[in-house]
Amino acid sequence: MRVIAIALIVISAAALFYRLLSTTESHSLDQSSFYDAVAEGRVIEVTIATDGSGWDIRGTLGSEQTPPGDPADENFTTYVLADPDLSRMLLERGVSVKADEPRRGSIFSMLGPWIFLLLI
Repeated sequence: MRVIAIALIVISAAALFYRLLSTTESHSLDQSSFYDAVAEGRVIEVTIATDGSGWDIRGTLGSEQTPPGDPADENFTTYVLADPDLSRMLLERGVSVKADEPRRGSIFSMLGPWIFLLLI
């Protein structure tokens, strides 16, 4: 029993470190701020993944004063409700749009709460 508990702790710690290291530095935008940035032409590129009811969007924001690819560009993430007009709006603004596979939680994120519950 002790070996199993230690193994679960090690696996949980490894999953946590993997998650921390695999995320790039980005800030979160709310849906309204994202739409404002698109309308202002500050969104350079986006990658969209769906989960059925909405879209998980990762992308790059620039400013009007700097050219695309400038080091001052910043990464962002947002979640918006599925909007059929958003694709048209992005294309009209010249945003580079990529699609990603639908997001599913990793095995660690699904089992994580259960592992901690079992440890208690």
